[in-house]
Formats: sequence, C-alpha cells, structure tokens
Amino acid sequence: MFVTNKISCYHFIPGNKIFFIKKLSEYIDNTHFKIIFDLEDAVNDIFDSNNSLKLKKEARVKILNFFKLNSKGEFFVRINNPDSVHWNQDKYFLKKLKKYNFKGIVVPKTKKVSELDLISKFINEDVELIPLIETKEGFKNLKSIINHKKVSKIIFGHHDYFNDLNIFPIPKSALTSEKYREAMNFILQLIKGKNIEYIDGIHYDLNGFELEETCQFLCLMAGENKLGKLSVHKNQIKHILYFKNSYNIINIRNDDIVSDDELKEQAKKIITAYESKPSNQGVIKKDDLYISPQMYLQAIEVMKREME
Repeated sequence: MFVTNKISCYHFIPGNKIFFIKKLSEYIDNTHFKIIFDLEDAVNDIFDSNNSLKLKKEARVKILNFFKLNSKGEFFVRINNPDSVHWNQDKYFLKKLKKYNFKGIVVPKTKKVSELDLISKFINEDVELIPLIETKEGFKNLKSIINHKKVSKIIFGHHDYFNDLNIFPIPKSALTSEKYREAMNFILQLIKGKNIEYIDGIHYDLNGFELEETCQFLCLMAGENKLGKLSVHKNQIKHILYFKNSYNIINIRNDDIVSDDELKEQAKKIITAYESKPSNQGVIKKDDLYISPQMYLQAIEVMKREME
C-alpha cells in the first residue's frame, strides 16, 4: 500500500488580524502551505454577541483590503454557516470577494448539501467549497456532501463534533483517541478512490513532538488519500510541512479515558485559563497548548454536572 509522505498545512489567520501573515513570509512560496482567513470561531466572542458582530464586520473589511493589494499565495476564507445569524452579511461579503483571486470557501458545520448549493450561487465557478464536518447531521449526510461538484477537500472539525456529541475531554487526535479514529476512518472510507483530500483537525500541541507523531499516524491511516492538517500557531507549521515519515512503531493510545476526578480537574484548568485571557474571543494559547471555545463550553457543562 502506498503511504503518503507529504502533508499540506492549512493555517488559520483571524480575519481581523491579517497582520499575522507578515510572520509567515518564509512559507508563502511553499505549494503545500495554504492560508485560511477566518470569519467564524477565530473572530467570535462567546460572551458577547454584539462584540462578535463588530469583530466579524472588521474582519470582512480587512480581508477585502488584503485581497485588493495581494495575490501571492494560496488563500481560502472560512465564512459562517448559512444557518448562522451572520449569513446575510457573509452573503454580501462573498459578492464583493468575487473580483479577487482566492482558492476556496471553507464552510463550517456543514450539515447538508443544500448549504453548499446556496453558497455556490455567490461565488465564481472556479472557487472550491471545503465542507467542515463537525456535527452529527454532517456525518449522516456526508455521502451526498462529498459528491458535490465543488468539493475536492474535506475537513474533520473534531472540536465541534465531539462538542456536539457532548464528549469531554475533547479528543486530541486519532493517535490518542479511539473515538477520533472511528470518526476519521469513517470519512476516509467514504472518500477512498474519489481524489478528495482529507484535512485533519487542529492539534492541541504547539511545540511539535506529539504533532509530528500524529502526522505519522495520519499518513498510515490515509493511505493513498491526499492529506492536509490544520494549524493555528506558527510553531505548528514547520512540524506539518517538513514532517518526514520515519515509519517507526506508533504508540496508539486512548488518553481520553479518564476518571471523574481527572475530568473535573481538567475542566477547572480549562475554565480558569480561558476566562483569564485578556479578550474573550476565539482560541487561546496556554502553556504551549491550544484551548478552543468548544473546550471551554464543554468544561462548563462538566462542572455544572458536578454541582447537580
């Protein structure tokens, strides 16, 4: 069996923080490096909906201004799902975006093929759609979603998916969770032989060792499928792009099987870290780990159950 050795890196940049791209100039010419400007979770304040509106408005303006002046690189934009309260503004944004050179639209929480059909009306013929599969309904309708004419890549958004299943702690990766392996394998089996790239979700690790080990396992699981990996921090990029498959024995494990006391302790740490950050929006970096809003919300639910 052929095992892929090259993993593309899809790097998220918050739409309101376009200046982050200046730190990535060394990667722009790498054909396996892609940038996703984010209008969804990275510019979302889970504590203040009015602030979310403000952040997303600012992000749309900055993304459009960027495309007016830049064309070098391969760019995608993650919008908000058509079911979102932000869709109407995103719809007008897409109309303005039509004149610029970008590769595709990432569709979060894709649940059904009709969402892709709707978005297709507002983009040019050559623009790709990348469904982010992160709900139970999305998995249920995955077969029809991957057969959409604009789909050649698919992302497994495990943070929202396991949040939708009410699973805590949210599994880190396929390497460390049986539940993650089952979900990923389901996707890989459906896209087998369809020339669709599987893009794996964001890893907690920002420093590399466990991320590289995970990349090695992804190569083994993906087989002949094209393979990509999401990143949210500059430290992660080099470990994805320059990963070399060593074909060593991989330590597959189930780190998400923990006791009730360990669950409670993890939940406390996540809540404390997330609530202590300067601005309550998007994801945070704490002790070289990535903490998402989904992890925070799940931790809150765990502590609520403890009090009942």
